Amino acid sequence: MKFHCSWCDYIYDEIIWDIDLWIEQHTFFDDLPNDFFCPFCDTHKDDFIVLEENINYPIDIEKLTHFEAEHFPVYEINWDVLKYEIWQINHPNEENHFIYKVCLYDDSWDLIEENHFKPWEEPKWKFDIEYLDNFELRVYCSRDWIFSNIKSSFS
Repeated sequence: MKFHCSWCDYIYDEIIWDIDLWIEQHTFFDDLPNDFFCPFCDTHKDDFIVLEENINYPIDIEKLTHFEAEHFPVYEINWDVLKYEIWQINHPNEENHFIYKVCLYDDSWDLIEENHFKPWEEPKWKFDIEYLDNFELRVYCSRDWIFSNIKSSFS
């Protein structure tokens, strides 16, 4: 996620390493020390605002653009398990451009489970969907925001 200082233009990004502040990649905003302040205007951490997430939905699942195909997971459902992977052939796996999280949401858009990935890890895993009638799978890219590629309903 990204957090915007409420007084200036500074944006804290949990995925990107802030070398000037010696903050490592994947340091969650909530894990920053309580005495964290904006490096430009000294605004306290409590006064940062969560940036709204822009979710990209494919226009036509049968004719994905190259950009959509980079972020589209290959998946299968066996019994009550959803297995997925994002092929590294399609999506870059670089220090500042990689899939860092895949999340499962229910039909009320409540987060059910999430898997986190480092830049060198292949983004593939599984979710238990035993108690879900409907779900949505969202792929989070460190550079290109969020892609929602599966909305499913099964009986």
